[in-house]
Amino acid sequence: MKSFNKDYLVKFARFNQWEKEYEANKTEQQRISEFFHLFELALQLPADIREKAHREHMKNLIADQKRLGKVKNKKVKGKSQGQAGKRFMVLNIAGSFTDAEQWDIEQQISMTPNERLKVLKILQDRVYGKDARDIRECQLNI
Repeated sequence: MKSFNKDYLVKFARFNQWEKEYEANKTEQQRISEFFHLFELALQLPADIREKAHREHMKNLIADQKRLGKVKNKKVKGKSQGQAGKRFMVLNIAGSFTDAEQWDIEQQISMTPNERLKVLKILQDRVYGKDARDIRECQLNI
């Protein structure tokens, strides 16, 4: 069992190194092309599966919204919080999967790098747990 774990960690480290080099060598055009290929692939899924994915996506957005704090429409000297320099996530309930995807893209484009990093941290905590180490900081002890 211990040998299996070592082999797995070695393969995992090799894959991470390959992926890092592969991603570093891609052009912006290649990244955009890959994104659109994946998007078109999703559109080939049956409508019921897309809608299920959309509902799950919305459920996760709502959970994230609760974690980041609820949007309040309170006024600050005649301006909304967003206009006063504070930004927050906004929840959108779209009528279709396509509308939701378009809104997501527009929202991500409008976010500052720091806002995107906050969302990234929330997603990382959800998937890997709050105590997970960054893979780049991990080393194999073989």
